[in-house]
Amino acid sequence: MPQDIIIGIIVIALCAYMFWRINRKSKSKTNTTTDVEQLEKVIGLLQNIDFNIKNISTRTANYRSKKRFHVQTWINNKEKLEFIDPGIIDKLREGFTTAQECNAKIEAAFKSKDLVSMQTLEMEKMREPLNLARVGLIEWLRKDYELRHSSTGSRGLFKR
Repeated sequence: MPQDIIIGIIVIALCAYMFWRINRKSKSKTNTTTDVEQLEKVIGLLQNIDFNIKNISTRTANYRSKKRFHVQTWINNKEKLEFIDPGIIDKLREGFTTAQECNAKIEAAFKSKDLVSMQTLEMEKMREPLNLARVGLIEWLRKDYELRHSSTGSRGLFKR
C-alpha cells in the first residue's frame, strides 16, 4: 500500500512537470512569434522609408516619374506599433501622411494629364521626419539585437 502511494505521487509529479514544460515551451514560441512580427513591421517600415527617400531624388530629377511613394506598410501597421517609442511613431505619421498626400496629387495629375502640377509636390516635407524615424527604428533594431544576443560569448558562441 505505501508503495502505491509513492508511485502515485511520482506519477502526479511527472505529469505536473511535463505539463509545466509544455506550457513553458508554448509561451516561448508565442513570444518568438511576436518578436518576429515586430521585426517584420520595423524592417518593412525601414524598406518603405528608404524607398521613399530615394524616390524623392528620383522625382526631383524627373518630375514626370510614375513612381508612387510606398505607404502600405504604414497603413497596415500604424495601429500595431505600441512597441515603438511614440516620438518615432509621430515622425512616421508625419512622413507617411505627406507621402500619401503626394501620391494623391500624383494620381490626380496623371488622371487629368496635367503633369506640370507634379513639379510643385512638397516631397521634401517628408524627408526630415522619415530620416528621424529611420534613425529611431535602427536604434530599436540595435537594442532588440543586443537583447537577443546578450547571452553570446566573445566568440559568438552561446553560453550554457
